[in-house]
Amino acid sequence: ALLRASPGNIEKAVHWVKRLHAGGLTDILSPMEQAVYALHSHKQVEEIQKGISTSRISMMFVITDGAVENERDICRFAQRIADTTRIFSFGIGRDCNAYFLRKLASLGRGYTDIALIQREVKGQMSALFKCAKLPILTELAVSLQQEKGLSEIMWCPSRFPDLFYNAPVMVSMKYKGKLSNGTSLTV
Repeated sequence: ALLRASPGNIEKAVHWVKRLHAGGLTDILSPMEQAVYALHSHKQVEEIQKGISTSRISMMFVITDGAVENERDICRFAQRIADTTRIFSFGIGRDCNAYFLRKLASLGRGYTDIALIQREVKGQMSALFKCAKLPILTELAVSLQQEKGLSEIMWCPSRFPDLFYNAPVMVSMKYKGKLSNGTSLTV
């Protein structure tokens, strides 16, 4: 269940985290599934997991310092919930899988950061939280004025992330054919 961030609840959470002991690969999928249930009603959760959009967009932060098990299952889950839940990922240290964290954030239409040095964790994590706190544009779409001779147009990423404060959106396009000088893109 979600609790208010009262001083007492924060103290209990810090105490709980200090008692945890690492013991192998990190299970991220189970907490992600639990977070979706905590963020949405049970009816919405069923719709979300089936890929049905709801009007509410939530934010999820995945923070890890090591190797993760079942990365493909986690990525599939992130794709299914991307319409309603943005995923931000944060890696701490050299042992985290940077490629996986970037892919997870991309599939979840969020952003990622990695702190390689312990003294940088607080600043970088604060910047990621600030970014998530300030969405500028959501549900971005890009269209290309169709031209004769263009085919096999592919966008990367295929689903665009939202535009957040201090986080540029980068989109690339692959196509066959030739663009003319008068080609226009609409965002």
